Amino acid sequence: DYSAESIQSVADSLANLARTLSFDPNYLSPFAKQARMQEGIEVIGGKPDDITVLVAIVSLAPTPV
Repeated sequence: DYSAESIQSVADSLANLARTLSFDPNYLSPFAKQARMQEGIEVIGGKPDDITVLVAIVSLAPTPV
């Protein structure tokens, strides 16, 4: 189903999960991993102020949306 509503639902679900994990003190986020690797900073959780979601449909044939 490629309806605008289903695409929005996927985006909303991903954003909600990202927000939830950003406040989880035990989650080793990509942000936290990079902070450790590049700067040696011990960070846990994510960045709740920096969540962006992009959902795209890639198809060989034209698909009406």
